[in-house]
Amino acid sequence: MTALWFKSKLPTVLLLMNLGVAAGADRFERDGAVLQPRMGHTATLLPDGRVLFEGGWANCKGCSIESELYDPSTGLVEKVGGPRPSRENHTATLMADGRVLIVGGSIDGEHAKSAEIFDPASRKFLPVRESSKGRSRHTAHLLQNGQVLIFGEGNSIELFDPETQTFRLLPLTGRFGDYQSALMADDDHFLYAGGSPVSAGTFRPGGKIEHVAFYRPAWLLESHSMTLLPDKTVLIAGGTEEIEVAAYTSYTVSTNRTDLVDPLGRTSRAGPPMLRAHSGHTATLLLDGRVLIAGGTGQSYQAQSSSEIFDTNARRFIVGPSMSSRRIGHSATMLRDGRVLIAGGDERDVVSAAEVFVPDALPVPLQVLSLDGQAAVLHAGTSRLVGAADRAAAGDVVEIYARGISSGLLAPRVSVGGKLAQVLYFGAAPGLDGVQQINVRIPEKCESGAAVALWVLDQERPSNVAKIGIQ
Repeated sequence: MTALWFKSKLPTVLLLMNLGVAAGADRFERDGAVLQPRMGHTATLLPDGRVLFEGGWANCKGCSIESELYDPSTGLVEKVGGPRPSRENHTATLMADGRVLIVGGSIDGEHAKSAEIFDPASRKFLPVRESSKGRSRHTAHLLQNGQVLIFGEGNSIELFDPETQTFRLLPLTGRFGDYQSALMADDDHFLYAGGSPVSAGTFRPGGKIEHVAFYRPAWLLESHSMTLLPDKTVLIAGGTEEIEVAAYTSYTVSTNRTDLVDPLGRTSRAGPPMLRAHSGHTATLLLDGRVLIAGGTGQSYQAQSSSEIFDTNARRFIVGPSMSSRRIGHSATMLRDGRVLIAGGDERDVVSAAEVFVPDALPVPLQVLSLDGQAAVLHAGTSRLVGAADRAAAGDVVEIYARGISSGLLAPRVSVGGKLAQVLYFGAAPGLDGVQQINVRIPEKCESGAAVALWVLDQERPSNVAKIGIQ
């Protein structure tokens, strides 16, 4: 196949894709899926488009929490893994080989050290060595080198290496407190915030903690949300605050406070207040740059069905549509087509019905361009397609053509043969309107063959799986 064939076929390929259509006002739609009732769980989008629901707990008689695979395209739900101790407030991280690393959480009231890997191919959970300490309500992040950084629960950070399937503590200069959560601000920096009294700062893996000028003595920053915005500031929203009623007497309530933090400049300022107080809510960056705040408890301590949307351009919150159920402790998962799957949560009894947030205009779905499974990938600077008859070797640079990658707050990750490739360039594809190009170096020790899997991870949203040839 030549570049002429490739460019002549590309418009046809693009016509087969959802280019984005007007869909009316923002709205929630009942999804139709009947999932096990759960809260405090994780919901992870897999490269094949299914969602893995793992862990959580249910406040209902006769409820048994089992892992589930849900396919949004068909509505089918499948139980996987068999009976296992149920975790809550753990992490589940999609890794470069398409498997999911599950770490910590609370098991039978104790913070767990245990970890396991879910393999979608076998539908089994495989135990790995324990982490250094028990963790719950922590955060986990996939790094460009394919390792997973685990943050939270005391003054420690550790890395999980999928090659050795072991955890390793990182040295750290400085100290942060308990009950912190972290967010990846770019490929080198993380922002953390939370605790009581509240503190915030930035760090690099294995580096030094740099504190942020951030002081809200009444703001506990527990059950808050942190969202990286298109201008690379971070919106910290909601949580709880302490109200003092008399000397040595106080109580906590959900808050509508927000803060805007510049992680690299290590400064912060008060953000616009939310329309309602939210604690234990979800915050999802939509593909148009807005932020969806959904559910959580208000100042009345009851779960709520309301949502609101942060307009990043106008720097204000507007009223969003209402969900069909009141939810706290639910999950919000960005699907490949830009919709947001809302599942679980507590409305006195835990909710089993799922629903989806549909934005007012559906964006272009995230997709590696392909034809009959063959990825639109060229040997760099040539017209040669990387296929079964003309394979790439480790160290070669190739050009990947895709659509629907978001604004590039974080460089997209590219999985080739189960390994993350080094990204050398990401931007608009010259001469191809609406198409994006990623130049990567084929990783060492990746799988070889005539049809090796390749997919793109944009934030936490994986693309379709296409095939290329690797020597």
